[in-house]
Amino acid sequence: MTELPPSLAANPRLGDWLRICPDGTVQVRSGKVELGQGVLTALAQVAAEELDVDVARIRMLPAVTGVSPDEGYTAGSLSIQHSGAALRAACAEARAIYLRAAAARRDLPVATLTVSDGTIFSPNGPATSYWEICDDAMLDRPATGRPEPKATSAYRIVGTSTPRVDLPDKLAPRPRFIHDLKLDGMLYGRVVRPPSRGATLLAADPGDVLALPGVVTVVQDGSFLAVIAEREEIALRAADLFRADAKWHEQRTLPDEDDLPAFLLTAPAETTLLAESARTEPAPAAPPETGPASAALPESAASPDGPVARSHEATYHRPYLAHAAMGPSAAVALATAESPTGAGGAGDQAASGAGVRLQVWTHSQGVYLVRRELARALDLPEDQIRVQHAEGAGCYGHNGADDAAMDAALLALAVPGRPVQVVWSRPDELGWAPYGPAAVVRIAADVDARGDVLSWQHEVWSNGHATRPGFASPFGFLAASHRDGGAPMEPAADPPLHRGGGAGRNAVPGYAFPPGGRCFTG
Repeated sequence: MTELPPSLAANPRLGDWLRICPDGTVQVRSGKVELGQGVLTALAQVAAEELDVDVARIRMLPAVTGVSPDEGYTAGSLSIQHSGAALRAACAEARAIYLRAAAARRDLPVATLTVSDGTIFSPNGPATSYWEICDDAMLDRPATGRPEPKATSAYRIVGTSTPRVDLPDKLAPRPRFIHDLKLDGMLYGRVVRPPSRGATLLAADPGDVLALPGVVTVVQDGSFLAVIAEREEIALRAADLFRADAKWHEQRTLPDEDDLPAFLLTAPAETTLLAESARTEPAPAAPPETGPASAALPESAASPDGPVARSHEATYHRPYLAHAAMGPSAAVALATAESPTGAGGAGDQAASGAGVRLQVWTHSQGVYLVRRELARALDLPEDQIRVQHAEGAGCYGHNGADDAAMDAALLALAVPGRPVQVVWSRPDELGWAPYGPAAVVRIAADVDARGDVLSWQHEVWSNGHATRPGFASPFGFLAASHRDGGAPMEPAADPPLHRGGGAGRNAVPGYAFPPGGRCFTG
């Protein structure tokens, strides 16, 4: 192997991916996170396979900005393709480095050495082990890609059934989720959302809320309202009181939920031709066009190679879908501030951002992108923010984890020195978390007398599928759009197909048509 996998090329330092420890374990870091899909177990198998150690020795560490590799979002079913390929190459190179070190220490030819569960053997028996010679400096170097990973025919661990590394805590049960995180001096925050989309705050008197015993403070920034209290039940009561007192201006902003297909078919749209081919090879994307969604889509075309015997057409639609996870979105944040002399001045500096250090625990699928967007939204340098993944409710798509992280950050900045936990309510989860986009799908096909496909047309009318921080403008955080001077988030974008795709992800067939057949997808 000479060309590095993309994730390893972007994060080439070997020590960012793994650390061999003297206690007989291997710490492995990935930029991908556990959402309940079992990815950490699969990645542990990859690392164990290439290092020739038992998978029980692998310790999969949570993704943390500034420490773990930056692999973007855990999305698009790409974790094994991206992180697995990177770990495979990194661990193969680490194994080669340790074998060379063992050979030099024992004055043995490298080619005569083998590894079994971390013990390095010579033809005469055990020579040393990873744990005996481990040194972080050995992996403080960029990957070269020169050592070849194992041939798949030599696999003993990958492809076998391995107990999930994340399940023992969940089944015991022991604290593992973001909701279980308890820090010294922790406060509890609750956000008071507007009563509807597009509503703006007219007035909110915090007097009665602040008078409640145990309420620490309230946060009011434009239409963003929140309470912070010493105990969770006090925060809930205070939020209810604040909600009952607040006055809002509401306006209609959403389409008729009973006629979503008509809304999708007639709304202004950007139209893209994903493929036009006899064998479905990707074609260059057509430039975006604005107008009715149906205006620029290709017409079904019969093949010149044979007459059309039958034509088939069907239209399907689905509504916007809530993820409705068993656990609501949550986050914890801690802001600390130091004066220029190293003591005092916390409150004023937290308000200004000077000297503030912000730590956020979140079940976001992309800790680095959340850090970058938090820095932009809060006007803080990125190196003053640390974002760490903690397991929470996952989903296929985009849930409220990123938004809860922003909520917690805003509240922590209001009470520097004390961590703040934010847990969304069920009404907020179902009313304000990102939804799975609605869609109208039309599929049409012409076939000849033998049933061979002569033409295939797949049209999709849908929202974009990417409103995550880093993809959405201006920041991709719900709270940012409610703050003073905040702008509503723009319509969702769609990732390109090579990054998982969006509305058109399933429109490109995964198979070829016979010669002469034509395919249009858009």
